[in-house]
Amino acid sequence: MNTSDTVPYRPYWAGSSLTFDNFVVGTANQLAVAAAKNVIERSKLSSNLLYVYGDVGLGKTHLLQAIANQISIDRPHEKVCCLCAERFVADVIRAYQHNKFDDFKDFYHHLDVLLIDNVQHFSGKCKTQEMLFYLFDGLLDSGKQIILAGGVHPNALSGIEPGLISRFGGGVTVAMETLDLDTRVEILLLKSCEYEMPIEAEVAHYIADRLTATIRELEGALKTVIVYAKFYDLQISVELVKDAIKKFIPVTEAIVTQEN
Repeated sequence: MNTSDTVPYRPYWAGSSLTFDNFVVGTANQLAVAAAKNVIERSKLSSNLLYVYGDVGLGKTHLLQAIANQISIDRPHEKVCCLCAERFVADVIRAYQHNKFDDFKDFYHHLDVLLIDNVQHFSGKCKTQEMLFYLFDGLLDSGKQIILAGGVHPNALSGIEPGLISRFGGGVTVAMETLDLDTRVEILLLKSCEYEMPIEAEVAHYIADRLTATIRELEGALKTVIVYAKFYDLQISVELVKDAIKKFIPVTEAIVTQEN
């Protein structure tokens, strides 16, 4: 027997360093953060179901894991599980393949807080959606909490049963927007300190002003700059950054720079 078949269910976020302390709040995500904290505090303004959506690389996974970590601290007696949709699908497949339905139900149906990332991955997976449908009803009817993250608004999901989409959108739904310049700068400053290579605000502003897509893109550029500086034993400056992150800058800007 494959040893993985006997491994007990457990949250993959255990020990995660993604917390509210290192989550940079700006105008693009402040509503989502406020909704998340209402969930943690069980505020009268909160719902038992929170759905957060937005493009890739805007911090949805960070936010979910921060919620999970904070609830585990504030309410240590509660059973909390935060996982990606892919992991949930794998657990459903295991339950079917190895007749582990009792194990599945013993774990998931006794949770106090369930957090699932990348819910769009449930598209087209009928058996998983059926299991999720009954799990949702069971947890919510028992007053438990469910926090979801997806790439699009619930109504824009495809390949998912209408009844499940209705449940996804049955609570508080908030968007995480594209990060503004100030937030991108703050993220770079924070990350550079985490990497033990603090950068000047001028350097952070130069990178953030040119890379506007995602947090991952910002982190990739910053890591490239740090490696470049260490390899050549140079101080991180705007001039060094210009040379180090050429591949990250859009072609149109690179052409303009060369002409100037």
